[in-house]
This record gives sequence, structure tokens and C-alpha cells, in this order.
Amino acid sequence: TAREDKLYHRFRNNRFLQNDLPGCRVVLFPRQAAYLFFVIGFTFLLIGLYVERMSSDIHEIRVRYDDVCRTNSSNMSSPSPPCELGVKIPEDMSQPVFVYYSLEEFFQNHRGYITSLSTAQLSGEMISESDARKTCSPASFNGDGMFTGNTGTSASSMKIILPCGLLPNSVFNDTFTASHCPLGNMSECRILSGEEWSKREIAWSSDRRKFKGRQLQKDSETRFGYFNYRLPDVDDPDLIVWMRPGRSRHITKLHRRIGGGLELRKGDILRVNVTNRFSLDPNRKTPAKHLLISNTNNLGGENKFLPRMYIAVGGLGLLLSSALLSGIFVSRRKERTLRSHNLRNSTSSVSEGSSWAGWRHDMKH
Repeated sequence: TAREDKLYHRFRNNRFLQNDLPGCRVVLFPRQAAYLFFVIGFTFLLIGLYVERMSSDIHEIRVRYDDVCRTNSSNMSSPSPPCELGVKIPEDMSQPVFVYYSLEEFFQNHRGYITSLSTAQLSGEMISESDARKTCSPASFNGDGMFTGNTGTSASSMKIILPCGLLPNSVFNDTFTASHCPLGNMSECRILSGEEWSKREIAWSSDRRKFKGRQLQKDSETRFGYFNYRLPDVDDPDLIVWMRPGRSRHITKLHRRIGGGLELRKGDILRVNVTNRFSLDPNRKTPAKHLLISNTNNLGGENKFLPRMYIAVGGLGLLLSSALLSGIFVSRRKERTLRSHNLRNSTSSVSEGSSWAGWRHDMKH
């Protein structure tokens, strides 16, 4: 057709579509390549040293607490008696300071685990029993026992868990409260509250927009979940943080921010009261729970890998530059030596030829 012919000629005469544009190939000579490697290596080396210096201002304190504060049983609704951790601040820590919890040998990235949830319910909508059974299995309903979801209990005796699903029902439920003791003086300890121990903005803003809380429908819903303990509200920051799965068997999640103008100085002590509820699988190789206290800067938290990589790449660039310049120097020196040797040979040949021609001229006369 006319339209097809028009398109054919349009594409045929288009140099861009026919990959017929003029190109430019940069050919670097050895000296130019050596200078380029030097600039790149020197730049990366400076960046690495700068990042290393900034990382040295970040201090991270890691304290294991599951070996001190033990759970009474595997039942996550049965907490151990509160115990106290004394965390001494080794260096001055500038604001902002964050408190994290870390779980080792906890696999939060299993597909069946991270897909057991209802996005409609988490966005503030009501869901039916069939939808709950389809999307949240096996943690859809709360019956009489701890593991009663979808076990044949009559539908009239079950209520939909809010929020339902394995991922929200296994939310981390250890609790921490902290007291600040300036310079280790126990008589001046005071409990941190408000902005000094806050969970405001611990979750990403994009996640906070997706999770919307609503009023519980008591006739058809319950907040007592799969493990028979009360679940937080859907828009609770602790639950929102938990709902972003970790990528490996060791996960670290933000728990609280220490703000409100509170400065942690060298020698201060944080007395952290821990209520241990969350149980890890004892059959794993090295299950452990840690409490982390760390400050940050414009580059984020503590990162030893990034400055070392910058320094390594910078050193490699300088090494390649030195090797190229050395090769250029050696080759030019050999070239000058060979040139002078050839010039000397040509000069001697010319002088010998002149003497032979003069001898033959004398012989003729």
C-alpha cells in the first residue's frame, strides 16, 4: 500500500535507523593512555582517602543480647523477664544516631514467606475470607491454638488476622527501652523518651504511603495473629520496617532514632532494658541477635569496603600509568641507541666509499 511504501522509504533513507551515522573512534597512543591512567588513578585515590576519613568518624557498637536475655520457650507470645544491657560509648557520636536490631541465620527472603500477605489489606481495604485464604495462607485466620490457620477449624469460629500473612505475623516483637547515663554516672541516668528515643521516620517514605491503618472490625477481624500474640497496627513504623525483607541470612533493621539534641559523648553509658520474645531456630548453625548503635554521615553508615575499593582502583591506575611511562622511556632509549648506531654505520660506510673512490682516481692518473 501507499502507507507501507512511505514507511519503507522513510526507514530506508534514515541514517539513524540504518545505523549509518558517522562514527568516531578514539585511538590513544601509549603516552596519552599513561596520562589518562594517571588522572583516573589519582582521582580515585583522593576519593578513597576522603571516604576513608569520613568513615573514620562513624562509630558502630554491636552488642549481642540473646545469650544474656534468653527466651523462656519457643512461644513468641511468652517473653523472658526483662534484662539490662550496659552499652558504653567508646567515642563521641555526632547526630544522627540510630539503633538497629540484627538477626543472624534468619532467612527472610524465602519466596513462600515474602508472598504470604495481602497488599489490599495492607493498603486499608477490607478483604473476604476467600481472599485471605488465597493470599495469606497459612497465616490467614486466628483460631484456638497457636498454629490454627487453615487447619480445618470451622469458619464461624475463625476471624481474619489484621494484618494476615506469614511476613506480617512474624514481625519482630522484642522491645527495648533505654536510659542515658552521662559519663557513666548512674545517679544521673534518665529514661529516653519522645524525640530522644523515637520511631518517627524509621521507615522509608515510599513504604509509609503504601501502608494505611484502619479501624478493626471486631466481628470478623482480630489482631491476635498466627503466633497468638497481638500484632501492631498496619501503619506502625516497626511493622513497616519489618515488611521490607532482608536479602541474606543476616538482616539488620532500623528500630529507633536517638535525637532531640541528645549528644552521646565518650564514656557515656546507655542502659538498655530488653524484653526478649522473638525466637530464632536453635537448629541453625549460629543463630544470634544483636543490638547495634551507630551514627551516620552524608555517605551513610559504616562502610569499609567502599574506600578500600576506591584506593585499590586508584593504586592500580597509578601502577599502570607508571608501567606505561617506563615502557615508553625504555623503548625510546632503545630507539635513540639504535638510531645513533645506524647513523654511525652509515657515516663509516660513506667515509670508506669516499676513500675507495679517491684511490681509484689516483690510480687512473
